[in-house]
Amino acid sequence: MPYDYDALNRYARPQWLRWLPLPVLIAAAMLEHLSPVSVGLTFLVGASPLLAAVACGPVVTAVYGVASVAVAAWLFDHDSDVGGIGLSGHNELLVVVGVALVGVLAAAARARYDRRLNRVGGIAAAVQLAVLPRLQGRVGDIECAALYRSAQRDAIVGGDLFDVRESPYGVRAIIGDVKGHGLDAVSNMAALLGAFHEAVLDVAGLEQVAERLERRLAVDNADRDTEQFATALLIGFPPGGGVELVVCGHIPPYVLSGGGVRRVRAVAAPPLGLGELVPVRPSVLRLDINPGDVLFACTDGALEARDANGRFYPLEWRLAELMTGKAPPLARLTRGVWEDLRRFAPEINDDVALLALRRADGDGDGENGDAVHLVYRGEGNDNEKGR
Repeated sequence: MPYDYDALNRYARPQWLRWLPLPVLIAAAMLEHLSPVSVGLTFLVGASPLLAAVACGPVVTAVYGVASVAVAAWLFDHDSDVGGIGLSGHNELLVVVGVALVGVLAAAARARYDRRLNRVGGIAAAVQLAVLPRLQGRVGDIECAALYRSAQRDAIVGGDLFDVRESPYGVRAIIGDVKGHGLDAVSNMAALLGAFHEAVLDVAGLEQVAERLERRLAVDNADRDTEQFATALLIGFPPGGGVELVVCGHIPPYVLSGGGVRRVRAVAAPPLGLGELVPVRPSVLRLDINPGDVLFACTDGALEARDANGRFYPLEWRLAELMTGKAPPLARLTRGVWEDLRRFAPEINDDVALLALRRADGDGDGENGDAVHLVYRGEGNDNEKGR
């Protein structure tokens, strides 16, 4: 399914900036006109095109410029004592004309810069989107939904990763967290996802998939000054039923069943990339879950979020509240957890990835709608328009 690019909108200039020059122009003209003596506000009349150049294009700025010149000419014609910068009325009118022309030129230059910036931003967004999985609402016989939010401002992707893929050995999923933030984390995330895509097609055992990912990071670390590592949770849905898990230093998933929530207890292998330091091979944990049960996984950005009093986010308890009554659609579940997390924590400074999985009942189409919701962190609050 296509992504919703509304989530990628840049932080736009506030609309009030476009209208600010008009009340400034009117107020300055009225005060000068109604005052028995000149109060020296004609400089504000001339400044309106410069204010317009901040948020408007050259055409609108030119309209403000013509209006400011007309108002200034009317004021000087009405009262020869009107002044603003200590010049005669004729000279001050020439100054207003000159300022209006400067405003139009500034607006044209800013418009060209904005177009170039938008092109560069569009290229950067396309590159980042190429890294993110284009997740469907149903993969094989598994329904899925995910939410992703990068901690870095003005970035779409960060160090967290997830994906769900169909393979000859059943549907397999991954969710993980790469050390650090920024470009290095994105590079490692892309490398791990590429290795995962190949491994799920080539090897039958989920622990072998983990070994492929370990090898990928080990090869990359050989060319780096500092070692990189990543936590990962591998999930497999064998054709015969049940669930297989391999935990590599990651948070175990939660099973949501019949209105209750339990956290899976699993023996974790070391994080990926640290296999040489801690030579423990990953092992597979097999679970039997009921039809309709939801497997919910997340990264530590959700669990380590704190409220104003320093308390950690109680994910297990909140999941139980969200699952009260009839089980919600998976997309609504992941979105509900994120909205609740944002109400709980005033500031979330880590990447957050949420992944919900459920074996579909029968041969239906599963859930409709996009399976991935992107939250874009701009200069203000997080952009809540989904993807």
